[in-house]
Amino acid sequence: MRQLVPHDTMETLSINEARAVILMLLQPLATITALIQANAANYTDNFDQVVNQLQQNLAVSDFDIQLEELARPRTVCTGKKCITVEKLANTNRYVPYYKQICHSTCYLENVPIKRYPEPALAHCNAMHGGQNCHKCGCHHTKHMHIDFEQRMIVKRSAFNEKLGSVGSKLTKEAAVAELQKMIDELQNEQRVVTETMIKFGEYLKGNAILEYNGDIDERLKMEIRKEEAAAQTSKSNAAVDRLRAVYEDYKRKQKSLEAVFNSANGSCAISSEDILTLRNDLFQLPLHGAKIEELYNRGREKNVDNYSDKYFVTVATNHMP
Repeated sequence: MRQLVPHDTMETLSINEARAVILMLLQPLATITALIQANAANYTDNFDQVVNQLQQNLAVSDFDIQLEELARPRTVCTGKKCITVEKLANTNRYVPYYKQICHSTCYLENVPIKRYPEPALAHCNAMHGGQNCHKCGCHHTKHMHIDFEQRMIVKRSAFNEKLGSVGSKLTKEAAVAELQKMIDELQNEQRVVTETMIKFGEYLKGNAILEYNGDIDERLKMEIRKEEAAAQTSKSNAAVDRLRAVYEDYKRKQKSLEAVFNSANGSCAISSEDILTLRNDLFQLPLHGAKIEELYNRGREKNVDNYSDKYFVTVATNHMP
C-alpha cells in the first residue's frame, strides 16, 4: 500500500467537506438513475402511443419521486423477497417498495440513512442480538435505515412547457423527432450522473476514504433488485435491462479510470473544490437537477442533525459562481 502524506488542517477540512457532499449524493444519484431509466423505458416501450399523444395535445406524463417524511428512522429489509410492487394508478407501471418494515421506530444513534449494507444495524432491536432479523429472517446486512417513504408518482412532463412553443399540432414526423429528443435528453442526464459517480469514486480512493468506495456499486445493484421485483409482475424487463446497462457502463468506465489512477501512482486529479463543482453541476441539470438537490438537502438536514461532527461536516448548498 502506498504511503499517505498527512494533510494539513485546512486540507483535511476540505477533504471532510467533499466527503460529506459525496456521501449525501450517493443515494440520490442511484434513485435518479432508476427514475431516468424508468422514464426512458416508458417512452421506448410506448413509443407509438406517446407519438400519438404528442400529435393530439402535446401533453406528456413523466414518472417522478414523492417523499413523505417519517418521524423516526425506520429499519427496512432490502432483500428481494422483502420487496413488493404496486400498480401506479392510470398506468401500466408497477413500482417497487419496501414492504418489510422490521423496526418502525428505530432509536439507534449514528446510523447513516439509506446506507446499505450498514453494520451498525446488527444492533437494531429487530435482530434480537443475532445475525438474522427476527421479523423477516434475512441477514442484518440486508437492512438499512430510511427516514422518509419514497413513492413514484405521475406528473406533467418537464417537456410540456417546451413543447407548448412548438405549435398547436405536430405532424407524425415532428412528434417522432420530439420524442427522440426527450429520450436523448434523458440519456444525456444519465451520462452526467454516471460520470459524476465515477469521479466521486476516484476521489474517495485517491484520498484513502476506502470504507465508502463500494457504496455506489451496492446502491446501483439495490435499484436493479427493486426493478427486478417489479418486472416479475409487469412482465416487462425494459427498465431492468436499462439499469443493468447503466451499471455495466459504470463498471466499465470505473475500470478504465482505475487503470489511469494506478498508472499515476495513486495521485488523484480531482480536488475537493471539484467535488463541489460537480455537485452544483448536478443541481443544474434541466430535467432532474431540482430533484437531486431536494434529495440531497433532505439527507443533509437529517444526517447533520442526527450524527456527530466526526461523521459529517455541514456544507452550504449555495450554487457556486
